[in-house]
Amino acid sequence: MAQDKQPNQLSEWVGDVQVLHQDPKNQNAIFQVASQFNLLEMVSPRVTPLAGITGYAYDKTQGPVCAMACAAGTLYRNYLVDMAGQKGQTDQCQLNMLDEFERAANHKKHGFWTMQNGYVMPSKPGLVKFKQFLSALSTEEAENLKALIKVGLQQNTQVTLNQAQHCVSQVYCSALPLAYHPYQDDLWQPFAQWVLDAAYEATFHHALLEKHRTGNRRIYLTLLGGGAFGNPTDWIIHAIEKSLHQFANCNLEIIFVSYGQSSQAVQSLLKRAGVSI
Repeated sequence: MAQDKQPNQLSEWVGDVQVLHQDPKNQNAIFQVASQFNLLEMVSPRVTPLAGITGYAYDKTQGPVCAMACAAGTLYRNYLVDMAGQKGQTDQCQLNMLDEFERAANHKKHGFWTMQNGYVMPSKPGLVKFKQFLSALSTEEAENLKALIKVGLQQNTQVTLNQAQHCVSQVYCSALPLAYHPYQDDLWQPFAQWVLDAAYEATFHHALLEKHRTGNRRIYLTLLGGGAFGNPTDWIIHAIEKSLHQFANCNLEIIFVSYGQSSQAVQSLLKRAGVSI
């Protein structure tokens, strides 16, 4: 449609993302949420789904705040999601957004990492081996493998704050936990960049689908993998700009959410995109 072939609008919003969830103007908007690969919000790799979701209320980082803004959806992902015949995730049975990726990479044979409560936990030899594996792939093989990295879409989920009466959609994405390991960045970089690229691309795809489904073209993004996970900001920005280029002229309203203060990295990105600051 002609109306879809219009430039995207980019901006930054500074504040509490729960305020955005509560705003009825954001009915049917897409929110990207920082999560783990089990689509939950574990404060550390030692915490299992059996700990429940109550603790999320005391964690003011972006992921738990968004998860509690739509608490019914979070309750479903923890306690009620169908897990091969059982209801809910446990310490032994969890969602894994890298499961198809791991099968295609023959991870079971090579043991590149362990998945611990949604966190990718590699050994240094495993990370070295996986970097070598990736470097040996052809361009086509690499793209096919990257396409198997998944995110979680909680579509049309009820906002459960202050008697809100509207729904939004949330895209739960994880990055790799660099800060949890003493390995140099160059060992992580190929894999970590893939994960970031895939997360933003999937979020944009879902935003387009939701725009056509509901008419709402608004998408709220976060700097995925920054902060506690320790992904370098330039890797995150690279992934964002790659998707901005891929999804240019899609008539989306793209809003970067920064908590506490404006992000210098986001401001620089906006300037490069031609946005007047």
